[in-house]
Amino acid sequence: MTSGARIYQTSQYQTWCGRKTRTCVCHPYQLPSAVISRDNQLDAHKGIYESFQVDMNPGFMGSSTSFGRFLGQTAYYKSLTSDSSLVWANSLRLGMEHAFGGSHIPISESFFSGGGSTLRASA
Repeated sequence: MTSGARIYQTSQYQTWCGRKTRTCVCHPYQLPSAVISRDNQLDAHKGIYESFQVDMNPGFMGSSTSFGRFLGQTAYYKSLTSDSSLVWANSLRLGMEHAFGGSHIPISESFFSGGGSTLRASA
């Protein structure tokens, strides 16, 4: 199990609010944690991978918008044959965000789903 805390450098970006451009400054404070029990990190045949991450962008640390975010994911791998030529793998990801004190969540910090050849969505 690994865990820790880190403060990232300031990131500045511009968002569109109607016809106005707004510059947002974020100072995220991050608390990551991971549990890794896979047999091979790059080509897993058995085991579990779990990670949880909490980010806070509080206004008192200099962020221009205050919001929190949670991202959790778990993956399970099981070999279905004795020679590991067939592996069952499944994964679940959950993300949540919440703005505080009437702030907004910038579009660049929002969650997106989909891939290069699939329908994309944002929340």
